Amino acid sequence: MEYSKEDLMEAKKQIWGVGENMGIANKVYGKFSSRYPFSKMIRCGCCGAFYVRNSNMRSKGGHIAAWCCSNHFEDSSACPQKGISDESIKRAFVKVINEVAENMDEIRVLVKASMKEAITDNPKDSADQIELEIIKLQEEMLELHKKKTKGLVDPREYATKGQELAERIDLKKKRLEEVKSKAILSEIMSRRMEDISKIVDSLKPTDEFDEVTFRQMVESITISERTKITFKFKIGIEKTIEAEVK
Repeated sequence: MEYSKEDLMEAKKQIWGVGENMGIANKVYGKFSSRYPFSKMIRCGCCGAFYVRNSNMRSKGGHIAAWCCSNHFEDSSACPQKGISDESIKRAFVKVINEVAENMDEIRVLVKASMKEAITDNPKDSADQIELEIIKLQEEMLELHKKKTKGLVDPREYATKGQELAERIDLKKKRLEEVKSKAILSEIMSRRMEDISKIVDSLKPTDEFDEVTFRQMVESITISERTKITFKFKIGIEKTIEAEVK
């Protein structure tokens, strides 16, 4: 499998805890900045659209920061799911991370397994080995050209062998790019899991929302039935919790 630049960019986003589709810019998303931890992270469990941040939710003290399905935000008839306050999501994450902190042995096993997978997923053939093979094939091509120049190879044989060597070189170059891309992805994933491992080891029960912990550990959020929040962690687990809405 050949990894594209998009694959590498996605892996880099994951290591820094950035949500997907950072490049989206339309009349809704363009109004909101990724400086907020939940930007481009929340999906609507009803219609699948991203949530957007606004401050139109009313509270006793006035308006408060909230998140709303972008389809509902534009047209309430497009999606029935109403918004939820920023604070409610943060409180839900605090509860979930406290649950994670109480099951550290299980989480450590998952982190170690993910780290092992990232390390052992490297290709068997190295980039250096493939580069040497390409050089040898190029030398064969050069030697064939010399023989043709000296009249030691007839034009038909030269064309056949030359085409064969050219195809082999092209395949080797493609394989080289694939190996390099996979090695980069493996390194990025390994670093990401090391960062998560450090966070996991330092986790303690808390009453405060920690943005750094959230960004580095959470891959995405799905909200269903307005208050049912599912956090998908980068270590491969999901936790669903019923948010308290005040």
